[in-house]
Amino acid sequence: MEFNQRIRYYKADEDDPFKFALYKLIGRCDVQKRSMPPKVVVTSEDYLWIQLVLAREDESLGEKWGLDDVAKGVVKAGRTAWDRSGQRPEGYFLVLVVVGEYERVFLPL
Repeated sequence: MEFNQRIRYYKADEDDPFKFALYKLIGRCDVQKRSMPPKVVVTSEDYLWIQLVLAREDESLGEKWGLDDVAKGVVKAGRTAWDRSGQRPEGYFLVLVVVGEYERVFLPL
């Protein structure tokens, strides 16, 4: 109830971004929108962790965001999203392994 009254409509200049993130991650409030404030998602690891926490395989709860959807998002973003400088090609490899896209690990880039 508090989330719907005070926190759902996050304003960057007025509200605490970490409180907003905690309500979404722990309280599972408004999980249909998977975006987080920029202060919370600083690195690509933060983004991946949040997406994995929000994913649920049990569709009986009415949530349609599963691990397959996280994997599709990673593949769609591509290698440059996980290695912008081109200095760490193993970064994309590790992300693919984490999301279970083992077959894509061995495909040529």
